[in-house]
Amino acid sequence: MKICLDHERFIVKPKKEYRRVVSARIATQETDMSLEELTREIIIPNGRTWTPAIFDPQYRENDNWKAQQLFVLDIDHEITSDIALERCRRTGLKPALVYTTFSSITNERFRMVFALDYEITDERVRDVIQTALMTILKECDPGCKDPARMFFGGKAVLHTDYSARIGIPELIESMCLYLCDQDKSHAAREIERFCNIVGLDMVDGLPYIEVLNGQSPDYSSGDSAILAKKPQIHYIYINKGLAVKSPKTIMLHFAGNITTPTKSGNSRKSDISPIRNLGFKKLSKKCQLYRKFINGRYWAYYPELFGMITNLWNVQGARKKFMKAIERYKMPFRSYAKYDWESRFTYCRKSGYKPTGCDKFCPFTQDCKHRRNMIDHVRLCRGMVNVIEEPKLISCRQAEQELADLVIEAIAKKDNGIYVIKAPAGLGKTEEFVKQTKHFTLAAPTHKLKDEIHTRMKNEGKEVITSPKLPELGPEYQEEMAYIDRLYDIGAPKEAAEYMKSIAQKKGIPELATYLDDLDKFSKAEGTVITTHERLMSLETKNDTVIIDEDILPTLLKQGSMKISDFREFETVIKPEERTRYYALLNAVVDLEPETCMGRNVGIRGPDAADEILTETQINTDVLGFLKCDFFIKSRGNRNIIHYIRRRFLPENKNIIILSATANKFIYEQLFGNRVHFSEVERCETVGRIIQYPQKSFSRDCINKNLELMEFAKSFAGNKPVITYKATRQAFGNPIAHFGALNGLDSFSGNNIVIVGTPHVNPTVYSLYAAALGLDTRLGRTSERPEYIPIERNGMEFYFNTFSKGSALREIQLFLIESELEQAIGRARVLRQPCEVTVLSNCPIVGAEFRYFSKENREKMSLKAVFQKSDK
Repeated sequence: MKICLDHERFIVKPKKEYRRVVSARIATQETDMSLEELTREIIIPNGRTWTPAIFDPQYRENDNWKAQQLFVLDIDHEITSDIALERCRRTGLKPALVYTTFSSITNERFRMVFALDYEITDERVRDVIQTALMTILKECDPGCKDPARMFFGGKAVLHTDYSARIGIPELIESMCLYLCDQDKSHAAREIERFCNIVGLDMVDGLPYIEVLNGQSPDYSSGDSAILAKKPQIHYIYINKGLAVKSPKTIMLHFAGNITTPTKSGNSRKSDISPIRNLGFKKLSKKCQLYRKFINGRYWAYYPELFGMITNLWNVQGARKKFMKAIERYKMPFRSYAKYDWESRFTYCRKSGYKPTGCDKFCPFTQDCKHRRNMIDHVRLCRGMVNVIEEPKLISCRQAEQELADLVIEAIAKKDNGIYVIKAPAGLGKTEEFVKQTKHFTLAAPTHKLKDEIHTRMKNEGKEVITSPKLPELGPEYQEEMAYIDRLYDIGAPKEAAEYMKSIAQKKGIPELATYLDDLDKFSKAEGTVITTHERLMSLETKNDTVIIDEDILPTLLKQGSMKISDFREFETVIKPEERTRYYALLNAVVDLEPETCMGRNVGIRGPDAADEILTETQINTDVLGFLKCDFFIKSRGNRNIIHYIRRRFLPENKNIIILSATANKFIYEQLFGNRVHFSEVERCETVGRIIQYPQKSFSRDCINKNLELMEFAKSFAGNKPVITYKATRQAFGNPIAHFGALNGLDSFSGNNIVIVGTPHVNPTVYSLYAAALGLDTRLGRTSERPEYIPIERNGMEFYFNTFSKGSALREIQLFLIESELEQAIGRARVLRQPCEVTVLSNCPIVGAEFRYFSKENREKMSLKAVFQKSDK
C-alpha cells in the first residue's frame, strides 16, 4: 500500500518546529509497504510520522492529493477503544489497525486505520469514504476529513486484523443502517445531509451507488483499474487478475461534473417489481434456517437475520412474517430489539439489494442441499440459471499432472480396453502423446489437425507416417472431380478409389497418382502412423495401441440421409434375384410412420458397379450407405427423406485411448460395455472468462420466429468474432466459424469471441443415437416429445426444451448440444489465455458467469418485446 512515511523517529509528539520540517518533506518520501510493516514503523521505538495519502506535486497540501488506500480516524477522550471496536463490530466495519497516540495515558487517545482492497484516485470518492467513517464514529477529530492530514507515530498497538478490508458499498450500507438505529425519525434527513456534503445523487432517499457483479466498463483495463469514462459516474473496476470468477464494478453517481462537483445530490425513484406468490410453506420445508427462525426455535445472529432480509425484502408478505418472528422470540438476556429491523427491510428495498448467497450467512450449509439463495429454493424463473453446486476447480498444473498420469497408465495397459480420458480443452492432450516413445496409431478428426500433429512430432525428432489427403485438382478436371464427389455422395468410396486410379493412368494426372501411391505406402507402413477418424475405420494397423484425439462418436455412429424417390429409382439397377427383398424394404420405408425408428432387417446387395447408378439413374443421395445402415427413421417435416445411422466399431484386439474434452461416459459404456474405462480430469481454474446470457435460447427456431432477436444478437456482438449457425453466420459482422465445423480452428486463441445459439439438431438424430445404443426409444410416444420444462444438470437448475426425466433421449440431446458449445468455447483457449468468451444460449455451461440483460439495456435496443415472448 502506498503511503508517505517520514524517516525521522520520535518517542513523543514532536514540537511545532519539528512538525513544520516533517510536514515540508514528508510528501517526497513515498513508499509502498504492507500493514504489518507500517505498524512496525509507526509504533515506538520507531515512531515515524506518516500520511495515508500520496501527493502530486510532492508537497503536503489538500490540493495536491493524488491517491489513497488507507483511511484514519483520530479519537480523543470521547469514547473508549472498546466502545469504538464494538460499534465497528455491530456495523460490520473491520479496522485493520488501532494504536494509541503519543499523548495517550490510559488508552483514551487512539487512532483507527481502515484499509481498502484497491487504491482510490478520485478525491470525491475519498471524501465519500472518509465522511462515512466519520459519520459512524462521530466522536473522531473533525480534522480527519482533510485529504492531506498527517499522523504521528504511537505508543502501543490495541488491535490488528491485517486482512481486514472495507468496501465502499458495504461502508455506505453500514452508515445508513447505523443512522436508522440511532434515530429512525431523523435518519432520512441525516442521509440526505451526507449526500449533500459529498455530492452523491440519491435513489429512493439513499446514496446512488451501483454494484455490477462480473461486469466492467473496460475488460482490458487491468487490475484494480479506476476508470472515469463519464464525468458524473465514477467507475471502480475491481479485478484481481483474470482468473477471478466474479470481478465487479462499483459505480458512484455524483452530481455536477468531475472537475467542479456540486455538493447537492439529485433524487429519483427505483423501479423494482415485487415477488408475489413465493410459497412460504415450500420455503419453510426447504430452508432450515427460515423454518427454525419463523417457528421461534432458533436464535439467529445478526449476519443470519440480515442475510434473510436481503433475500426476503422484495417478497410480498415476507416482512410481516419476519417481524412477527422477531416479536415472538423472548428469552432472558437476549433480544432482537437492539436493531431497527423495519429500517433494514426499507434499506434493502430502496437500494435494490441483491439476495445474499446462502453459503455467505446460513449456519446450516452442511445440513441441507442449498441453492444459490433463499429465493432459488422455491422459485425457478424461465431464462434463469440457479447454481446449486459450484464446480470444484483444481490448478492447471494439477490438471496437467493428472492427465499425464492417466495417459501413461493407459498406454501401459495390455488388456485391449478402451480408455476414455475426458480433459478440459487446451490442457495439453496432444503434448501427452507427442512425447511417447512407444509406436502407436494416432487418429485425428480432420486432415488439418492430423497434419499439425505430424509437424509437431517431426519437430520433436519422431519418425511418423501420415495418411495422404485427396488433392484438389485444377479446373480442367472439374468434370472428373464432380464424378468422384458423386461416388462419395451415393456411398461408393471403393468405386471412387478405382475411378481415381483409372483416370490417373489414362489422363496422366500426377496429383492423383502421387495420392494413390502415398495411400498404398501408408497401408503398408510400420511404426507410428497418423490418420483421420474416418480412415481409422478401415485401417488394418499393425500397432497394438491406438490413440484417438477428440471424440470419435460422430464417426462411430455414422449418420446419413436418402430420398425415398431415389430409393424407388434404385429398382432399375437392382439384381433380379434381389427384387423381392427390395420391395419388402421399400414398403417398410414408405409405410413407416414419421419419427418412428426401425431396424433394417432386410438385406439387399447393391449393383456390382456403382457406375450403373451414376449412368442409368438420377440418384444423388446415399442409397448405398442406406443399404449398410442399422436403423432408419422418416422425417416428419419432409416425408421424402429417410435419416439413417450405421454403427461402426473400434478394433477388438487393440488397446484404445480416447482423449476428448466432450466424451460422454453413458454413451461410451452403452456402446462398448465393460471394455470402457472412463476417467475425467477435474475442471481447472481458467485464465480467461466465460460469460453467458441464458435468458433466450437463440435457437434456429427462436431466431426464425423472432427476427428482432437476430438484430439484437448482431448489435450485441458488434465486430467481435462470432461462432453461430451455418445458415445465419453471414448476418454477423465478423463470422469465423459455424457449429459442426469447429475442429482444428485454433487461430482465435486468446481472442474475445461471441457464441450465438443453442445448437439443437433434428429430434430424429436423438432417436437414431438411442436405437444404435440399443435403447428402446420412440419419438412418437407422448412421453418422448420434447417440452419446455425445469431440469437439473451439472449442479444447475434451469428451464430447457427437452425430454422427460430419466429419458435416454435427454442425455443424448444435452450431450450433443453441450459438446458443440464446449467446442466453440475452446476455440478461444480460455484455459490459458486472458480472453472473454460470451455465450448467448440457454444451455448453461459449467463454470460460466451467468448474466442477464437488464430492462434498461433491452429498452435501449428497442427490443423489450423480444424478451417478453416465450422461448422454447
